[in-house]
Amino acid sequence: MPNRHYQGKERDTQEFIYVDLLPDMKRPRQFNVNIILIVLIAVGLSWLIIYMPLNTRQDELDEVLEAQNDLQSQYELTEQIIASYRLDADRIDFMRDIEAIDELQSHYYDHKQILDDTIRTVHSDGRILRFSYNSFQETYTLQVSYVREEEFEVLEEYLYDLDFVESASYDSVRVPEGPANVQARVIVEVDPDAE
Repeated sequence: MPNRHYQGKERDTQEFIYVDLLPDMKRPRQFNVNIILIVLIAVGLSWLIIYMPLNTRQDELDEVLEAQNDLQSQYELTEQIIASYRLDADRIDFMRDIEAIDELQSHYYDHKQILDDTIRTVHSDGRILRFSYNSFQETYTLQVSYVREEEFEVLEEYLYDLDFVESASYDSVRVPEGPANVQARVIVEVDPDAE
């Protein structure tokens, strides 16, 4: 500690006063250990907060990129096969359009045959004079001929037994004079999704 001479009123000149000019300081070893502990805790927390989620996301990204590379390779291989067979891509697309239309088409001819068989089941003299299909309203309109008018009521019951028929009705009954058959318009509403 530095020594200074101090002369005061009450003391002799020869007396020494010791003055500590440096403040109390922590030991250097203790100071360094605290810093090291703080740095270690900060590194551990940053590993938990940053590295773990980042590592998980990186693994997901690697899986997605691997799948994308596989799909890209498969696409290029398919393109090479198409090029080697000299297939026209427009024809392939056109074929896909045809397949999509085939799925949407109605069973018009099958339904017509079933309706014709049902009309003949009621009475063997029954005939379809006219047959039309309205795709927007999903209805068949038939002009049917029978010997007696009562057979139209029986036909209506038979039609409800068919899977694709949602409703059936008849109207515009014409009873001609003489031996001619009775004619009526039969309207059949169908379910296009039924087989």
